[in-house]
Amino acid sequence: MFIDTLLNCRWVIPINPEDHVFERVSIAIHNQRIIAICEQSEALEKFEAAATYSLDRHLVMPGLINSHTHASLNILAKIIFKQSNKDYSETLTKVLAKYPITPQLVRDGTQIAIAEMIKTGTTCFADIALFSNIAANVVRECGMRSQISFPMTEYSKLINNSWESQMSDGLRLFDDYRDSAHVRVACAPQSISSLNNDKLTNLATYVNEIELPLQIDTHNSREEISSSAKNFNARPVQRLAECGLLTPQSQLTHITQLKKSDLLLLKESNSHIIYCPRFNLIQSGGFCPLEEAKKMGINVALGSGGFTRDLSFDLFNDLQFALLLNKASTNDGLSLSPHQSLRMATLDGAKALGWQEEIGTLEPNKLADIIAIEINYLEEQTINNLAAGLVYKSYNHRITHSFVGGRPLMINGNLEILNEELLQRKRKNWAKSAINVDL
Repeated sequence: MFIDTLLNCRWVIPINPEDHVFERVSIAIHNQRIIAICEQSEALEKFEAAATYSLDRHLVMPGLINSHTHASLNILAKIIFKQSNKDYSETLTKVLAKYPITPQLVRDGTQIAIAEMIKTGTTCFADIALFSNIAANVVRECGMRSQISFPMTEYSKLINNSWESQMSDGLRLFDDYRDSAHVRVACAPQSISSLNNDKLTNLATYVNEIELPLQIDTHNSREEISSSAKNFNARPVQRLAECGLLTPQSQLTHITQLKKSDLLLLKESNSHIIYCPRFNLIQSGGFCPLEEAKKMGINVALGSGGFTRDLSFDLFNDLQFALLLNKASTNDGLSLSPHQSLRMATLDGAKALGWQEEIGTLEPNKLADIIAIEINYLEEQTINNLAAGLVYKSYNHRITHSFVGGRPLMINGNLEILNEELLQRKRKNWAKSAINVDL
């Protein structure tokens, strides 16, 4: 049988079945999908491929899914934190006065972020972006997969349109990409504390009637929870439930400070937690009760988070943070295994974004979103600790290959679609333009 691509792999972590590592197998890809995972000798007899890749020192696994980013703002973050030691909230307004968010900034910033994500193993990400149509178009051009969320706010200098206009523009984008295999559109209210109950109820109409995905920051500080109790006589998660905004399409980001009653509401509604451990730690936002949530059957995905000095899209860093923080908070070294943490960054991310039937595992009939990681290993290391070595970074490794729908985005560490030198020049030009910003 003639096929598009054949990957001959030293090791494969398929995510499903859980805790499995396949050794010396081939992955056959045709028409964007995996059609077989079999012994290499069998693949040699059955398939003739247009392109064959020998990955004999590599661990192959599903591409990572970063379930919460602000990709297009990475340029602004570099400008702000290069110029000031203050918290970003103190300097953001001044920077925006000189460098307002423009379509070109969103386009360049999204391209630069996508390049970093490809280089660090991500093949799908969830983004919140002004000029969401620009970000969506960049994703399509780059061959990535993404959930693009259009922001919604009642009061903001960044968005001059009315609430109704914001929703109308967002729903138009939702319709434009309804049948896209690469882009899904969601809604991202700025924060629950900035919206009254009427606005939340209005938003719930769309979330429930057309199954519009919702990504929203909530429960990310004690102050937010206290304010909600004072102004609305309810905790934030309770407000979302009462207004009809806890659904299987709801993705709650940066969520900490949870009580058992909050977790029960999330479980009953099949809503998702997007855990951003590194961001939460940097912002002193508290801890997500990861172990308790997972025991209750609540889906928990991983994200790199928001706007910080240490802005990075390397989800392997967040994997390591999640694993170590969970062990420290539970005082249980066996509470979350490396394989389970890898699942949070793959299949659980796909579930949160509604893509679990298409991506997140390596199985026949699923889309071929795949990464290959070159392992420099010692003789005493065996396949039994590959996942641990990968998550804890106990040996050197680098992502060398990335495929989305079988299309190569990176081969041998070289980007195939994006021009890395051009992106470096764009990054430097934006940085130079910020030198004279008086903060």
